[in-house]
Amino acid sequence: MNISTKYIPLYCSFLRLGAFTFGGGLAMLPLLRQEVVERHGWITEEELIDMYAVAQCAPGIIAVNTSVMAGYRIAGFGGVLAAVLGQITSPMCVITIIAALFRHLADSAAFQHALAGIGAMVCVLLTNTVWTMGKKSIRDAFTAVICILAFAADMAFNVPIILPTLCGGSIAVIHAMLTGRWHS
Repeated sequence: MNISTKYIPLYCSFLRLGAFTFGGGLAMLPLLRQEVVERHGWITEEELIDMYAVAQCAPGIIAVNTSVMAGYRIAGFGGVLAAVLGQITSPMCVITIIAALFRHLADSAAFQHALAGIGAMVCVLLTNTVWTMGKKSIRDAFTAVICILAFAADMAFNVPIILPTLCGGSIAVIHAMLTGRWHS
Protein backbone atom coordinates (compact mmCIF):
# COMPACT_ATOMS: atom_id res chain seq x y z
CA MET A 1 0.00 0.00 0.00
CA ASN A 2 1.34 3.43 -0.81
CA ILE A 3 1.32 6.46 1.44
CA SER A 4 -1.79 8.06 -0.06
CA THR A 5 -4.01 5.02 0.40
CA LYS A 6 -2.75 4.09 3.86
CA TYR A 7 -1.60 7.05 5.92
CA ILE A 8 -3.49 10.01 4.47
CA PRO A 9 -6.95 8.55 5.26
CA LEU A 10 -5.71 7.73 8.76
CA TYR A 11 -4.32 11.26 9.22
CA CYS A 12 -7.57 12.82 7.92
CA SER A 13 -9.73 10.68 10.20
CA PHE A 14 -7.76 11.64 13.29
CA LEU A 15 -7.63 15.25 12.10
CA ARG A 16 -11.46 15.22 12.15
CA LEU A 17 -11.42 13.64 15.59
CA GLY A 18 -9.07 16.28 16.90
CA ALA A 19 -11.12 19.06 15.34
CA PHE A 20 -14.49 17.97 16.68
CA THR A 21 -13.67 16.49 20.08
CA PHE A 22 -14.50 18.90 22.88
CA GLY A 23 -14.24 17.89 26.51
CA GLY A 24 -11.21 15.62 26.77
CA GLY A 25 -10.48 11.95 26.23
CA LEU A 26 -13.90 10.59 27.10
CA ALA A 27 -15.58 13.00 24.72
CA MET A 28 -13.43 11.55 21.95
CA LEU A 29 -14.83 8.05 22.34
CA PRO A 30 -18.15 8.43 20.47
CA LEU A 31 -16.48 10.10 17.50
CA LEU A 32 -13.58 7.64 17.53
CA ARG A 33 -16.00 4.72 17.53
CA GLN A 34 -17.94 6.22 14.64
CA GLU A 35 -14.78 6.91 12.63
CA VAL A 36 -12.62 3.79 13.10
CA VAL A 37 -15.28 1.15 13.76
CA GLU A 38 -18.37 2.19 11.83
CA ARG A 39 -17.08 4.36 9.00
CA HIS A 40 -13.82 2.62 8.07
CA GLY A 41 -14.06 -0.76 9.81
CA TRP A 42 -10.37 -0.54 10.70
CA ILE A 43 -10.88 -2.10 14.14
CA THR A 44 -13.70 -3.85 15.95
CA GLU A 45 -15.69 -2.32 18.77
CA GLU A 46 -14.17 -4.85 21.18
CA GLU A 47 -10.65 -3.83 20.11
CA LEU A 48 -11.58 -0.17 20.60
CA ILE A 49 -12.88 -0.83 24.10
CA ASP A 50 -9.67 -2.66 25.00
CA MET A 51 -7.45 0.04 23.47
CA TYR A 52 -9.33 2.79 25.24
CA ALA A 53 -9.09 1.01 28.60
CA VAL A 54 -5.32 0.65 28.23
CA ALA A 55 -4.97 4.25 26.98
CA GLN A 56 -6.74 5.51 30.11
CA CYS A 57 -4.35 3.63 32.37
CA ALA A 58 -1.20 4.78 30.58
CA PRO A 59 0.44 8.08 31.47
CA GLY A 60 -0.29 10.97 29.15
CA ILE A 61 -3.22 12.39 27.25
CA ILE A 62 -5.94 9.81 26.63
CA ALA A 63 -6.67 11.07 23.10
CA VAL A 64 -3.01 10.79 22.10
CA ASN A 65 -2.59 7.42 23.82
CA THR A 66 -5.64 6.09 21.98
CA SER A 67 -4.35 7.51 18.70
CA VAL A 68 -1.03 5.72 19.22
CA MET A 69 -2.72 2.39 19.88
CA ALA A 70 -5.27 2.68 17.07
CA GLY A 71 -2.69 4.00 14.59
CA TYR A 72 -0.34 1.11 15.36
CA ARG A 73 -3.14 -1.47 15.07
CA ILE A 74 -4.31 -0.01 11.76
CA ALA A 75 -0.99 0.70 10.00
CA GLY A 76 2.04 -0.01 12.20
CA PHE A 77 4.58 2.66 13.16
CA GLY A 78 3.66 4.86 10.20
CA GLY A 79 0.07 4.65 11.36
CA VAL A 80 1.13 5.90 14.80
CA LEU A 81 2.67 9.00 13.21
CA ALA A 82 -0.33 9.62 10.95
CA ALA A 83 -2.89 9.17 13.75
CA VAL A 84 -1.04 11.23 16.36
CA LEU A 85 -0.20 14.05 13.96
CA GLY A 86 -3.81 14.10 12.80
CA GLN A 87 -5.08 14.05 16.38
CA ILE A 88 -2.95 16.97 17.56
CA THR A 89 -3.02 19.27 14.50
CA SER A 90 -6.50 20.75 14.98
CA PRO A 91 -6.35 21.16 18.77
CA MET A 92 -2.94 22.84 18.52
CA CYS A 93 -4.27 25.35 16.00
CA VAL A 94 -7.53 25.97 17.87
CA ILE A 95 -5.94 26.28 21.33
CA THR A 96 -3.31 28.66 19.95
CA ILE A 97 -6.06 30.92 18.59
CA ILE A 98 -8.10 30.64 21.80
CA ALA A 99 -5.04 31.38 23.93
CA ALA A 100 -4.39 34.50 21.90
CA LEU A 101 -8.02 35.63 22.26
CA PHE A 102 -8.84 34.19 25.70
CA ARG A 103 -8.55 37.41 27.62
CA HIS A 104 -11.18 38.94 25.32
CA LEU A 105 -13.41 35.84 25.11
CA ALA A 106 -13.50 34.88 28.80
CA ASP A 107 -15.89 37.69 29.71
CA SER A 108 -18.05 37.30 26.61
CA ALA A 109 -21.58 36.05 27.29
CA ALA A 110 -21.68 34.43 23.85
CA PHE A 111 -18.48 32.47 24.61
CA GLN A 112 -19.82 31.32 27.99
CA HIS A 113 -23.14 30.20 26.45
CA ALA A 114 -21.34 28.40 23.63
CA LEU A 115 -19.26 26.48 26.18
CA ALA A 116 -22.40 25.53 28.11
CA GLY A 117 -24.06 24.23 24.94
CA ILE A 118 -20.98 22.27 23.92
CA GLY A 119 -20.79 20.75 27.40
CA ALA A 120 -24.42 19.61 27.20
CA MET A 121 -23.83 17.95 23.84
CA VAL A 122 -20.73 16.16 25.14
CA CYS A 123 -22.95 14.63 27.85
CA VAL A 124 -25.33 13.35 25.18
CA LEU A 125 -22.50 11.82 23.16
CA LEU A 126 -20.98 10.19 26.25
CA THR A 127 -24.32 8.74 27.37
CA ASN A 128 -24.89 7.24 23.93
CA THR A 129 -21.39 5.76 23.89
CA VAL A 130 -21.68 4.35 27.41
CA TRP A 131 -24.94 2.66 26.45
CA THR A 132 -23.62 1.26 23.16
CA MET A 133 -20.24 0.11 24.44
CA GLY A 134 -21.65 -1.04 27.78
CA LYS A 135 -23.78 -3.60 25.94
CA LYS A 136 -20.58 -5.13 24.57
CA SER A 137 -18.42 -4.75 27.69
CA ILE A 138 -20.88 -6.06 30.27
CA ARG A 139 -21.00 -9.65 29.13
CA ASP A 140 -22.61 -11.36 32.11
CA ALA A 141 -23.75 -10.89 35.72
CA PHE A 142 -20.15 -10.96 36.96
CA THR A 143 -19.01 -8.11 34.71
CA ALA A 144 -22.20 -6.20 35.60
CA VAL A 145 -21.27 -6.47 39.29
CA ILE A 146 -17.73 -5.24 38.57
CA CYS A 147 -19.20 -2.30 36.65
CA ILE A 148 -21.63 -1.38 39.44
CA LEU A 149 -18.98 -1.66 42.16
CA ALA A 150 -16.49 0.45 40.20
CA PHE A 151 -19.16 3.07 39.52
CA ALA A 152 -20.17 3.15 43.20
CA ALA A 153 -16.54 3.42 44.35
CA ASP A 154 -15.91 6.25 41.93
CA MET A 155 -19.03 8.14 42.98
CA ALA A 156 -18.42 7.64 46.70
CA PHE A 157 -14.65 8.09 46.86
CA ASN A 158 -13.68 9.75 43.56
CA VAL A 159 -10.93 7.18 43.04
CA PRO A 160 -8.34 7.61 40.28
CA ILE A 161 -9.38 5.74 37.12
CA ILE A 162 -6.33 3.48 37.29
CA LEU A 163 -7.51 1.92 40.56
CA PRO A 164 -10.88 0.49 39.46
CA THR A 165 -9.40 -0.44 36.08
CA LEU A 166 -6.59 -2.50 37.60
CA CYS A 167 -8.88 -3.93 40.28
CA GLY A 168 -11.53 -4.89 37.71
CA GLY A 169 -8.96 -6.59 35.49
CA SER A 170 -7.35 -8.42 38.41
CA ILE A 171 -10.68 -9.57 39.81
CA ALA A 172 -11.77 -10.83 36.39
CA VAL A 173 -8.53 -12.83 35.98
CA ILE A 174 -8.86 -14.36 39.46
CA HIS A 175 -12.53 -15.15 38.82
CA ALA A 176 -11.67 -16.86 35.53
CA MET A 177 -8.98 -18.96 37.20
CA LEU A 178 -11.22 -19.96 40.13
CA THR A 179 -14.24 -20.84 38.00
CA GLY A 180 -12.37 -22.84 35.37
CA ARG A 181 -13.01 -20.27 32.62
CA TRP A 182 -9.30 -19.67 32.13
CA HIS A 183 -8.28 -20.38 28.54
CA SER A 184 -4.62 -20.10 27.59
